[in-house]
Order: sequence, then structure tokens, then C-alpha cells
Amino acid sequence: MAAGATSDPLALSALKIKDLKTVIEAGALEHKDCLDRADLERRASEAVAQTCAFVATLDLRRLEVAAKVWDARRKQDSDYYESDCSDESGPPGLDTGLDDDDDGPPGLEENGASAGGSAGGSDSEDSDYDSDDSEDSGPPGLEDEEERERAERAARKKAAAAPAPAPAPPLSKSQAKAAKAKRQKMRKQAAFADTLKKGSKVFVTKKGTETIATVVKIHRDDPEELYVTVRDASGQERQTLLSYCREAKGAKAAKAERAARVKAAADAAEQKLRAEEEQERELEKLANALGSKPLVKDKPKPKKKKPPPPPRAKENNGAKDGKTGFRDEKGQGRRDGRQGRRGRLEDEEGQDGRQVE
Repeated sequence: MAAGATSDPLALSALKIKDLKTVIEAGALEHKDCLDRADLERRASEAVAQTCAFVATLDLRRLEVAAKVWDARRKQDSDYYESDCSDESGPPGLDTGLDDDDDGPPGLEENGASAGGSAGGSDSEDSDYDSDDSEDSGPPGLEDEEERERAERAARKKAAAAPAPAPAPPLSKSQAKAAKAKRQKMRKQAAFADTLKKGSKVFVTKKGTETIATVVKIHRDDPEELYVTVRDASGQERQTLLSYCREAKGAKAAKAERAARVKAAADAAEQKLRAEEEQERELEKLANALGSKPLVKDKPKPKKKKPPPPPRAKENNGAKDGKTGFRDEKGQGRRDGRQGRRGRLEDEEGQDGRQVE
């Protein structure tokens, strides 16, 4: 028997071999040079006898502790330890440990000495066994389950002891009327939503204008306010409340759909034209930046015309009629257009004594 097997009290306590077939096969694998079956049987019998003698010399205290540990392990893992501990076949993978020398299994003398001298050093070993016994109080996790059960019971008691919520105060007439109208609106919206399906045509009112659209999906997340996803004639999708929609049927719906398609085509053409113009402007900017001639000549800016000068004011040297500074013999103003810088003339001779020609 191997040294590791002899040092394990669990394996030694369960070592009761009746069928020597396993031992013989193990010996045949270990001693390939021995072909005598009788010799193998003899060696196996000697090994079994030595093992039984060694088990008998073990300390009874160690066997009791080993049995306790074995029982605790069986309780923790019932699936693995299904078989009874008293199974006479022994634990799986038992090593016979046959050697060439007939002195017995290796490690027998040391273990025997320790077993023989257990009387002298039993105090320390007993203390170790007592500590192991105190640690194996039960399977792990049992205390956690008990604490969880206690917490659940406390929570149930607390919930039962909590006071019941006070009933809501009765509604006033206006509140009851509003609640009734709200319930009617919800029932009406639900009935309208049941009539719709994917691909249905509806009129959607937005900012006072009504357009036709196609239903894509009906959303029932909020029963108080149902909303739908619709697609207009241009292919754009948006979400709107179901209360803003009404069913589209008949010739009016067909006419509105045709008008929407025409409008969508016109909008698409206009958008395409704007995109082309924007692209031309970008290309022109790029060409100008590279130093080439402009693709499109800019129109010359109109020159601002200077305003005409104000009319020159006519001189009026003391005239009272406001037309001319000359007067005739009768004292009337002359309209021949002649004007003098010295004012009016009273006689043929000037005021300075010079004769006027």
C-alpha cells in the first residue's frame, strides 16, 4: 500500500477487502516480471494481512474523529456520498501498494510508532481533534438561511402591523364629471385604435392644417394617451397622439392623398434644385480659392447716382412782390428777367450820380 493511503484514516477505516481480483490486477501491473499467479496471490494476501494489522493498532480516538468527519461530509454532499459508509468494497481508487520487499506497506513503522507513542503525546492530538470537532458544527449556509427566514418573518409582521391607508375623499361634482369624460375619451380612443391597423389612412391635424398619413404602428404604452407612428406622403415618419387623428375614407381621402403626393414631389424637386445651387456655389468658392476664373460672373453692382444740386435761390434786393427787384414807372414789378446788383432804379441817373446808358 502507498504511503499516502496509509496516512489517511478514512481509507484505512473502510479497508475491508474480500475480492482479491483488484489487488491481483494491481500487482500484475506493478510486477510485470512476475508471471506466477500463485506468487501474486500470496503477495496480495500478505499485503491485506499487514494492512488489517496496521488498522487494528490505530488509536480509537482517531477512528471516532474520522467517522464524524465522514458523516459530516456525507450530509453536506448527499449526491456524491450516496452509498453507505459501511460499504465493504472500499472507496474507489484504493491503492494496494504492493512492494518487492515483504516488510509491509511503506510508512508502517512511523505510523505504528506514532500510534504506539500516542499515550505520551495524546494531549496535543486530543486538542487538535477537539478543535476539528468544534469546527464541524454543521453544513455551511445554515445560519444564513435561518437569518433570512427571521428577516422575512419580521417583514411580514411589520407589514401586517402597518395601518391600512385611509380611503380617498369623495370627488366633487366637477371632478366626477371630469373623470367620467376622461373615461369616455379613453374608451373612444381604444375603440378607434382597434379599428386601425398597419397601412390604414388617417387625417392628422397639426397647427390647424390637416394632412393625410399612413399608420405605421400603434403604441398602447399609456392607456390614457394612445399615440401612433405615421408616415406622410414624403416618406417621413413621426409620432402623434391618437386624439389628433381621424379615419380617412372615401373620395375625400383619395383626393387628399393625390394632392399630398403632388406637393411632396414639388417639395422634393425644390429641395433638389436648392441642393444643386448650393453645390454650384461651393464649387465656385473652391475655384476662386484656387486662383482660376470664376465659373459664373457676378453681376455688377449698380452705381449710386449723385443727387442733383439744389436750385440756386434768386436774389431779391428789397423787392416786396417776391418776383424781381425791378419796378417800372408805375411801381409795378418788371418780368423781363433783368436784375441788378444795386437794387431798383428810381430814375435814369443812378444813386451814385452816374448816368445809366
